[in-house]
Amino acid sequence: MLVFTACGPAFTFQEPQPTDAKNLDAIPRRLQGVYLNQSDSSLLFVSDRLIFQRFEGAEWGHLSDLDMNHRLSGDSVTLLPTGRTIFAERKGDSLYRPVQYNDTLFSLSFDNVLRKYQGRFFMNTRLGPESWEVRMMELSRGTLSIHSVDAEEDWKSLKKITESSEDTLPVAVPANARQFKEFVRSNGFRDIEKYSRISR
Repeated sequence: MLVFTACGPAFTFQEPQPTDAKNLDAIPRRLQGVYLNQSDSSLLFVSDRLIFQRFEGAEWGHLSDLDMNHRLSGDSVTLLPTGRTIFAERKGDSLYRPVQYNDTLFSLSFDNVLRKYQGRFFMNTRLGPESWEVRMMELSRGTLSIHSVDAEEDWKSLKKITESSEDTLPVAVPANARQFKEFVRSNGFRDIEKYSRISR
């Protein structure tokens, strides 16, 4: 029986993976560029040290939501206490405002290391002492895939490979290089996001 006790990855590794690979100094140039998420149309930006995803959307509000601290003028709303002006398009009795936010997926540092094994790249992010979240990244024919662990299926596979007796997740797995590579070869990292390259 599997018991899940927290949010975040179902399991982590005690060391960056693969354990016998060296840390890369930068994200390779061939991976760098801008990609379009195939499932939600967000953008993924990959530079030499940073990978982040940009989401765009809209906020809607009713004109009655404006109070004496706001002034609507044309296509903008001024927040009177601060003088800050934001774009807001009026549509009937509603206000529409486009919004954008960025989510950093990986930023190369002491706590975020990148390693390579057989053409695949492994983003290792330290979550705590002896706890590393590992994601796999690969580029094929203009499609960048970022793989994460699938709680149930990947845990069954890794548990068998490492001969772990753990039943409660999350857990930090003490996988050696051979065990980790066997996990990758057994189609580990089943949760996949795919991105199509749109520019370099």
